[in-house]
Amino acid sequence: MKKNVLKVMIIMLVFFSTSVKADSNYEVFYTNNNGLEFTEFQYSTLVDILDAEKVTNLTEEEYNYFEVENMIEGQYEYTTQEFYVHETPMTSGVMPLAYYETTSKRLTLSKTCSSSSYCTMSSTLTWKKTPAVTSYDVIGVRLVNTSFYDSTNDFLYSYGSTTTTNYTGTKRTSEGVGVVVKISSNINYVSHKCRVKPTSNGVVYASYQHAVKDITFAKAIDFTFSGTGYGSVFVWPSSYGTIYDKMGGASVNLA
Repeated sequence: MKKNVLKVMIIMLVFFSTSVKADSNYEVFYTNNNGLEFTEFQYSTLVDILDAEKVTNLTEEEYNYFEVENMIEGQYEYTTQEFYVHETPMTSGVMPLAYYETTSKRLTLSKTCSSSSYCTMSSTLTWKKTPAVTSYDVIGVRLVNTSFYDSTNDFLYSYGSTTTTNYTGTKRTSEGVGVVVKISSNINYVSHKCRVKPTSNGVVYASYQHAVKDITFAKAIDFTFSGTGYGSVFVWPSSYGTIYDKMGGASVNLA
């Protein structure tokens, strides 16, 4: 049996700022091991999305990917959901062992509207503990009452001390986009970015689905987008059984 405990934290900050650089008109709150500077808001936001240890060693590549300079109070909105789940790993051998391992992960969906033309949506899944199963996981978004602004499909995957932009495959329709990645046991986080058109009634739903059993890439990418799907985003054929953990999703209004 699987038990989910969901903690939802929605943060909308109302203080308006005009500068985006920590070393410009704003007081530097924190400097990390790589000499990168952060305002207090930037630092606390990244700690929420990732964790304090990761921010301490954040690289310039990651700093630019997460567009830290655009993390401005009153203009940067994000939703975080934290999940505790039980998963049943599959083991090989004549007498496979059956065991349960409690894992914890955090999903964050953020919105940054750089202009009246588009909003950048960033979905980030941070692992807080080592996953028991390492197969093909999926991260992505579903669009409601909006559409993609362009073909932006940025991706970042961190495991151990390595950060890469490589992923296994992607599927994109007018309804949404999903990225499939083969994860490793020392995974830190997976993140995806796309651009959508801002609309008064638009909503973006984000989901990360972790495979609790081994799955082939062909089956992992065989999903469609639906509000009745896992995390209100992904649907797989019922014939596949329960392969993914059915983790709930996060959503942000575009208005």
